[in-house]
Amino acid sequence: MRHIAAGTALALSALAFWGCYRETGVEEFPVQGTQVTVDNSTRIAQGRDAMGRVGDFVLQNTNLQIVANGNLGGNSRSIYLPRVGGAVFDISTQFRTSGNQDVRPRDDDGLNLLTQGVNLNRHTQISYSEAQIQRGGEFEGTLLLTGSVYDFDGSLAAAGAAVDAATRRVLDCAVETTIFIDDLTGVQNQERDPPQYATFTTVIENRGQQPLPIFTVNDIVVTSVDTMTPFVPYPDWGLDVPEQRPRHAYPHFVYLAPSQLNTAYYGFFSFLDGLLMVDREQVPELSADYAYIGKAAPRTGSLDPGEQMTFVRQVLGFNSGTDVSSTASVLEAYDLIVGVIRDNFDATPIPGHLFNEIGLLSFDPNVRNAPGGELVIEMINQSVTYFDGSQYRQLEEGRAYPVFGGRPILVNYDVALPEGQVSIRGQAINSEPFSITEGVNLQVDVPDGEDPVTTPLTIDQEQAFDLGSNILTGALHANFRVALTDDDGRILMGRASVHRTSAEGPVETGQFPGPRQGSYVHLDLPNIISALPNGEYELFVSHGPLYDIAVLDMTIDDDPESDGSGDIDLARDFTPTLERIVPLPNFLSADFDARTFGDPLNLVAEFQMLRFAYAEDIDVAFFGNTYTQSLIDAPYRTLATLLGGFDDNDRDADRDSFFDEVATTRALAVIGKAPAEFADRGRFTLLNLPTETQREVLEAPLFESDPATFYDRARALGENVVVHVTRPRAPKGLETGLFTAIAELGGLPAGAPIPGDHPLYSQTSATGSGTRWVDFDAVQLLAGNRYDEYLLARQDWFNLLNAGVFKPATGGSSRGQTKDLPMGAVRTWVSTQNTQLRDNDLAEFWTSVKAGAMFVSNGPTLVADIGGASYGGTATATGDSVQVNLRLLAAPWIPVRQVRAVVDGQVQVLDLQLRDTAVVRFDGTVEVALPPSGAHWIVFEAGATLDELAAGQGEAGQFGKVNIGHLPVVFTNPIFVNN
Repeated sequence: MRHIAAGTALALSALAFWGCYRETGVEEFPVQGTQVTVDNSTRIAQGRDAMGRVGDFVLQNTNLQIVANGNLGGNSRSIYLPRVGGAVFDISTQFRTSGNQDVRPRDDDGLNLLTQGVNLNRHTQISYSEAQIQRGGEFEGTLLLTGSVYDFDGSLAAAGAAVDAATRRVLDCAVETTIFIDDLTGVQNQERDPPQYATFTTVIENRGQQPLPIFTVNDIVVTSVDTMTPFVPYPDWGLDVPEQRPRHAYPHFVYLAPSQLNTAYYGFFSFLDGLLMVDREQVPELSADYAYIGKAAPRTGSLDPGEQMTFVRQVLGFNSGTDVSSTASVLEAYDLIVGVIRDNFDATPIPGHLFNEIGLLSFDPNVRNAPGGELVIEMINQSVTYFDGSQYRQLEEGRAYPVFGGRPILVNYDVALPEGQVSIRGQAINSEPFSITEGVNLQVDVPDGEDPVTTPLTIDQEQAFDLGSNILTGALHANFRVALTDDDGRILMGRASVHRTSAEGPVETGQFPGPRQGSYVHLDLPNIISALPNGEYELFVSHGPLYDIAVLDMTIDDDPESDGSGDIDLARDFTPTLERIVPLPNFLSADFDARTFGDPLNLVAEFQMLRFAYAEDIDVAFFGNTYTQSLIDAPYRTLATLLGGFDDNDRDADRDSFFDEVATTRALAVIGKAPAEFADRGRFTLLNLPTETQREVLEAPLFESDPATFYDRARALGENVVVHVTRPRAPKGLETGLFTAIAELGGLPAGAPIPGDHPLYSQTSATGSGTRWVDFDAVQLLAGNRYDEYLLARQDWFNLLNAGVFKPATGGSSRGQTKDLPMGAVRTWVSTQNTQLRDNDLAEFWTSVKAGAMFVSNGPTLVADIGGASYGGTATATGDSVQVNLRLLAAPWIPVRQVRAVVDGQVQVLDLQLRDTAVVRFDGTVEVALPPSGAHWIVFEAGATLDELAAGQGEAGQFGKVNIGHLPVVFTNPIFVNN
């Protein structure tokens, strides 16, 4: 490894690149650094590699790219920590394929934030106020960050630190972090690219006269729960979160394993210290996992006046592999970290290190086709020592030291292990946990003057370490495959929901998009093959609410001859025909809250989300990612080509054209945080943004002060921008809803609706434009199956309508992770005469959205009009009632038990004779009572009863098995009536 020599760094202009494009013929330096501007923004891909935007700082060599937040000292893009100025937001890698083509993996690894702090506490973090790009030659580059420690929970002040009361900055404490990368192209070999790592050095100095209560400096790694798992090799840790906090571990390395394929793994280790100090916690209200990786130190230490504390660590990033059967993805993380550490033993000897001498353990787990699962290999070895913060100690009798862990369990492993005994524990999907403890002596022959030679130990079915049989005892797996067609024989995609009928307990299936997708399988082209253990099942296959479902009875038997299928490894093939049975002309369905891997809360790529849109028969797709603009054009066109028939010539006869079946539109989201108070003001999605052709670089407008000022900034992006309020009644936390924030700021009791004339609605922009807090364009009332939020937001919406304020209501799935419910679980049906989507011409669509000509549903469809006036329109009536033309349709598997009319906020349950299983549940005229003469509004609802929605449960039948945890519901935008 090259080290920066003191005094050799050369400061560069923050706006200059290191080198030029290779295609210009001008030599390009192997290591580059820049601050991104509008002019050079094409040099950093957004949404595909490390997330970046104008103003960010970038370090990159041939394989590694590091992006640091350029909003120094601010809150830009901070949804997990209050100040992230200068925080490293992402690290990405690229790899070389067999065709010698450079490929950069998707940014869907689950690493949401990497910043620094002290005392292994997310509330005592470091924020940077200055940044400078330096380099000591064309082969080296450094980003120098200067900042301070902030005490947001008061723990440092309580321990005696001097803290500024207004900013919470710790006084007389200076922090400097350098991020160093060099060029490794000269050490590439034929087998694979060299390990790619950056060296992070953080120095904290006490410039005061009193000791600072700081005992360690650490990285704060924020990941989404169940999307990227830290593996901590330390007794009783492994892949698990410790039961009590703080409970510090002192491992030799830590690595982060994502759930997704074709993503990036990360490893942390320290050549200088040899060990790390680690803690970890999960914060359910933020859906986040915090790993604190710091300098090994006694917990009772402090920083005396004039002293410095230095933490040097290496952060390794590399690709996880592109194939579900790849054996490199999990193992390579462990293998590379161990290899890099051992390569530096000569330069930095580590006494008592676990990996001073290693052997090789080889085995085939023989998991057949059981996807996913978890495996941990541990050492039981009294000669192994670990650092307890003050000295090296031996492991206690009977304790195990995790050294290797994997999710999912793959086909085979060759694991480099220390000498001694090993313990293996793990669990495959749908299997009981297993554990094996067996003594295996791994002999290492080290002739004088020669390198160690390992003696492999192969573990297979005939030996004690028959991993396959231990995983699958009593739970043999077999594949099933479903090919979908519609009534014309056209290939579709769809979703399958699997349920046990022979035994209790959850079922997990499939390899797409990840091992923890629950009981859903998204069927793909070519057909997805998924695995199930022995048993009897019902398989429900769907293609959106306008289609009938196919119900298949499945039996998986460990006798390969019992069902005539032959070899157990062959797939059971099912070919159901899905027929569209619900006619709904002149409407397009859209999901107003679908997010991709660009959003910190989700872990699904645009390419996969487009597949989901097609599988769910969605017409219009929005990718409202937080602070990130999704680049949808390339994956959209790629998928259209894969599905057959990218219609670039508007050929009317080409009915297989994906381009004419799913329209995509640019969108991005901002979480409203006021920096002065760190107060949440809602999540806003900006829709109908200028196209990439109209504006290539699109910056998310910052919130910074109040909602109205944000609306003005959003509309400055384009005259047609739609400001959409997402989850207005989301509880206080990561994404506090706008209505929740208004209620809290207004002093309303928890759970109380907001009066329509509340003065905060009328509060205006700080810019003096006159824009009010209530001047958004649309509001999402139903988000997934959050019915408690829906009922409260619904009442807020009714109060606004009674106050004469109409904001069109939408709905959306609200999550993009398939373990919850896929894109299109809740959709908004928008009135549109032209439903061909030629050239993505959505002008009529957006006109209808702004007018409120739409209804929201997760299943039933409801079309109503009064004298020809429908949703968002105005009708005239006479007397104390009005005649309404109402047409309610639903596929037979979707129950509808009640129809309601809400007039000026008052609910009327309509006495209708509903057909239970017919597609047309009701089609006729109904009479709705009106108050005395005046202006009124009527909203229609159908599906589950209000009591069922309030309880969050009810008899949902097959609908509840296809859409787990959901109740059927449809509600409309209002029809206005004058009488």
